[in-house]
Amino acid sequence: MAVGIHHLRTFLTAVDEGSISKAATRLHEAQSAVSRRLAELERHVKQTLLERSAEGVQPTVAGKTFCAKADAAVTAFDDAMHSDLHRVRALRVGHAWSAIGVYTSEILRQWKEANPEVLVRLKRVDDPAGGLTTGQSDVAIMRTHTGRRSLREELLVMEPRVVAVPSDSPLIGLDEVLLRDLSDYPW
Repeated sequence: MAVGIHHLRTFLTAVDEGSISKAATRLHEAQSAVSRRLAELERHVKQTLLERSAEGVQPTVAGKTFCAKADAAVTAFDDAMHSDLHRVRALRVGHAWSAIGVYTSEILRQWKEANPEVLVRLKRVDDPAGGLTTGQSDVAIMRTHTGRRSLREELLVMEPRVVAVPSDSPLIGLDEVLLRDLSDYPW
């Protein structure tokens, strides 16, 4: 059995999504095909790369090491395939798990529509701002400001937030609750 770039891309997508079913959806493939390809990859490297549970998948220690090398290989492959010969560039978008929300897919869809010549690669990272400074990402999507002067930040969308309080709270009925309104609560 030959292991190829598709195996690596499938593995990276499963790690990024944290779920084989979500990876299958993102790859537009059947879940069984994704599971089979991941099993082939693990047999080939003779290591368990993913820890599977009811909550999803997480890379094992070996999987984390393999992930970095697989990402470098896929990036090199994409760069070669989308070189100046093809006039296609790649944009590496680093994001924390919590930063990908309802609005992100629409923002990326609109951006991709306006920039069809650019290949967008989403990559989940622990520190999106750190990925920018190390060169692992070209852009980072985050929920909070970095506070780093070396980075330029731009607000993409204001997401609504809700606060749940007991039914007898004096905050009930207010149109707007500010953080300072919550300061008297014993959290």
